Amino acid sequence: MPITSTRILYERSWTARLNYDWAVQPTFLMHFGLGFIHYSNPDVAMVDVLKYDAVGQLGLNGGIANNFVNTGTTGFPRINAISNSYGGLAMAMGPSNANKYKIDKPTAVMSGTYIKGNHTYKGGADWRIDTFEDKNVRGSSGNYTFAADESADPSTKWPGSFRCHGRSLRQLS
Repeated sequence: MPITSTRILYERSWTARLNYDWAVQPTFLMHFGLGFIHYSNPDVAMVDVLKYDAVGQLGLNGGIANNFVNTGTTGFPRINAISNSYGGLAMAMGPSNANKYKIDKPTAVMSGTYIKGNHTYKGGADWRIDTFEDKNVRGSSGNYTFAADESADPSTKWPGSFRCHGRSLRQLS
């Protein structure tokens, strides 16, 4: 159903680590470690929403073809501000998000401990890269909001105000 705002959320994460401890001498220890963390959060609209033929079915031109399903169609647009109080829907129609978030984090650590008499000397270093990737087609299918100002009668505006008061749904009738 193309008008749903349901989102697919299936987060996945995994971590890999490799550690090695080496006793160079009885009083000198070394530690080495490598790691990698991967986090994936595809927060996308339903496939039927993204592959909806908005040009053929609704006559809406100008949307950008989304790249998640490779159909060449623009998908169903987001339609906002049609509320229950005006006989519309409680929620907006169409996709609310269409993103694929990903974080990759490689890490490395090295440390040494040296003991001499009653003293302990420690040193070390760590390295890491934090990456964040956001592939999205949010808003590429169009985002329509029906505001009350656009359907109001300008003669009914409040004195001293530039704002008119109309109803959002009037624009659709």
